[in-house]
Amino acid sequence: MSRTLSVLALLIIWGVSFAAVSEIPTDDTQNRLTIAYQFAWNVATTEQWTRNGNIDPKLGFEYGELPILWIVDDDFRGSFIYPDSITDGSFTSSWETSFDIDDIEQAYSISVPGYR
Repeated sequence: MSRTLSVLALLIIWGVSFAAVSEIPTDDTQNRLTIAYQFAWNVATTEQWTRNGNIDPKLGFEYGELPILWIVDDDFRGSFIYPDSITDGSFTSSWETSFDIDDIEQAYSISVPGYR
């Protein structure tokens, strides 16, 4: 029993330690801007409850929607931040392990409740 709890604790710590976010730039580094905006719109309207991979624990809730954020300032200015991995490779995105929402001064959560 204690071994099972130790393994479970180790897995939880490992998962939280390596949780990160996907950054979707909207500047000149984005190779398919229209598709990137369509992805953000789909997350904000119909795909709020879809989970693909490693959810960032500060942004992704255990129950409920996954927010997509549009960052106003700092290093991620103008980018969308999604607290899950992106399996769609048709637009530019990167997996950011150094993102901390507490370091962001201003961001907007994009959500269209009741759209569906």
